[in-house]
Amino acid sequence: VKNAINTDSLTVKGYIQVKAQVYPNPTQGTCTLFLSKEPISSFSVFVRNLAGVCLHNFTATNTNQVDLDFSTQPNGIYFVTVVSSGSAQTYRVAVLR
Repeated sequence: VKNAINTDSLTVKGYIQVKAQVYPNPTQGTCTLFLSKEPISSFSVFVRNLAGVCLHNFTATNTNQVDLDFSTQPNGIYFVTVVSSGSAQTYRVAVLR
């Protein structure tokens, strides 16, 4: 995948190690967080700006990817944290228009 950032392994339910990708990154508005080939039963997503302010959070179920919409946010760096089964991993997303 072009314009993707490969990340460290993420522990998810069942203690499966997966490689996550965020693409496109940098994004002009919308990007996809792809976690694994198989759906994950449940995980939470938190989107924060550089100041640490939580801009958005939600829980996703029975999926392996989520779309993230940064179209209303200004250019900059954002952090997306995925929490599943007591483990958390944070990914950097750049918004550049």
